[in-house]
Amino acid sequence: MAGTITGSRVLHRGRGIVKNKVNFTVDGSGDASVVNVGPLFGKLVAVDYDAGDLDTGVVITVKDKATGATVFSLSSAGTTDRHIRPTGVITDNVGVAVTALAASPNVNRDIYLSGLLTIVVSAGGSGGESGGLNFTVQEGLPATQQDQGLAQSYAI
Repeated sequence: MAGTITGSRVLHRGRGIVKNKVNFTVDGSGDASVVNVGPLFGKLVAVDYDAGDLDTGVVITVKDKATGATVFSLSSAGTTDRHIRPTGVITDNVGVAVTALAASPNVNRDIYLSGLLTIVVSAGGSGGESGGLNFTVQEGLPATQQDQGLAQSYAI
C-alpha cells in the first residue's frame, strides 16, 4: 500500500504571492508517492516544513516534473517545524557547480519555478505518519520593478 500525498492550491493570492500547501502520509515502508504540485511559476520565496509526526530521518526531495532536476531536498528533516529559504548553487557554462572561494563567496541564487513539481518522501516512519510542506512563490516582478519598467517606457 502506497502512502498518500494531497495538495491544494491555496491560501491567498495577493501582490503576486501564491501559497501551495501539500500534506503527505507515509505508508508502512515510510514512503509517500510522487505527486504533482502546482503549477507554480516564479521565484521560490520560502518553504515551510511541517514535521507533523514524521520520523527524524525523513528524506524529502522536491523535483521539477518536466526535467526531473532536484529543486531542493531535506535529508534527516527532523521532527521540528522549519522555515526554509532554498537557494541553488550557480553553474558554469558546462553545468558544473561553482565552488565558493574567499574572493567569490556568493554562489547561491534564487530558485525559479516554471510548472509542476513532484515530491518524494522516504524514511518517514512505519506507516500512517504525516507531515507537509507549504510553498510560497512570488509570481511576476515585484511592484517596484514593474513601476520602473513603466516609467522607463513612458518617460518623455
